[in-house]
Amino acid sequence: MLYVLKNYNLNYSIVSKVPLHFRSLCSLLQKKNNRPLVDISVEEGPLRSVYPAIREEIIEEHLVLKGNSELRDRCEKLLDYNANVETPFLSASLIFLHTYKLLEKPSLLNHENLKKAYILAWCHKLIHSSININDDIIDRSNIRYNKTTWYQLPDVGKDAAIVDAAFLLNGAIFLLQNHLRCLPHQYIMQKHFLRAHAIMNLSNIPELKKIKINEGDKHQLDIKFYSYNIISTAMFLANVTDGYLHEVCEEICNDLSRFIRIEDDVVDLYDSEGNIRKTSCTDISLGRPSWLTMEAYKKGSAAQKKILEENFGKNNEESTEKIYSIFEDLQLLDVYKKLSDEFYEQAIYKIQKKLPKSKMQDALLDLLTLIVNHKCM
Repeated sequence: MLYVLKNYNLNYSIVSKVPLHFRSLCSLLQKKNNRPLVDISVEEGPLRSVYPAIREEIIEEHLVLKGNSELRDRCEKLLDYNANVETPFLSASLIFLHTYKLLEKPSLLNHENLKKAYILAWCHKLIHSSININDDIIDRSNIRYNKTTWYQLPDVGKDAAIVDAAFLLNGAIFLLQNHLRCLPHQYIMQKHFLRAHAIMNLSNIPELKKIKINEGDKHQLDIKFYSYNIISTAMFLANVTDGYLHEVCEEICNDLSRFIRIEDDVVDLYDSEGNIRKTSCTDISLGRPSWLTMEAYKKGSAAQKKILEENFGKNNEESTEKIYSIFEDLQLLDVYKKLSDEFYEQAIYKIQKKLPKSKMQDALLDLLTLIVNHKCM
């Protein structure tokens, strides 16, 4: 979903694979808040510096790997392939680090606390990677992290990949147990990590079966906690425990999570020029709920609704093309552009209204800016 553009004067600029219209939202945020674009790439070097030790610790915790060089090599490959990935796909971990450093007292940004932050950042990545492996199997995806999906590799396959997803989750749990036990908020932080995994994992359930398009809303889970745990764990690590701040943060992040779901559906189908990528989206042929199909059914005429009902969930090019034509006729990309403009305006207003000028307000505005630029996962 993301590309990294090398800039000769800056470190990295991260942009998304969406129409240029959406990138102009960055300027909107800058003008409204007089804020520079957030550069989270500065966190990448320190984050990667602890990866070798993280990998070794996870492998050592799986006692069965001791003395089994073949299995150990395979698990090293699993971690390297799915966790130690290109910069754009570390965005959730980098956002976590950026938020923690923003909220923490400067005097407490010492070596020991930063090390804990880097470890927790890798926990975020491991949990997301665990979910992504299962998600790719369910979606029958071919590409993840700009390379072949893990389960599609000749020496992996679906069955082994399911076990591998559990390995990554267990790795995160081992790290949480090993490095959080002395922290004052260790219990709630662990719960937030595991709840995020549970909720993201549960969101795959509606995709396991075909639905009737006129019943799509019944199968759309209201996915919360999607981005909140990235911010909440940074808050707890920085000892920010104010109940009101957490309440507002959760509300804002849940709004963002719902919007990200919509954005995912649009970005998966439309290229950077606003044209439909004919072979990229499997939701239609597999009969899975998405914002585009549900919106088309809501806005369509009686004749269009009938076409949608007759062709949704059919795995052939002709049926898919008929539904794409309805998307174009209803100008759903323009509908999304308007929705995105309104969403970001409302999000800025809500953040500024509910939070005084503070580091917490800065953290949420930074998160919003980063989501304008690219997805958090």
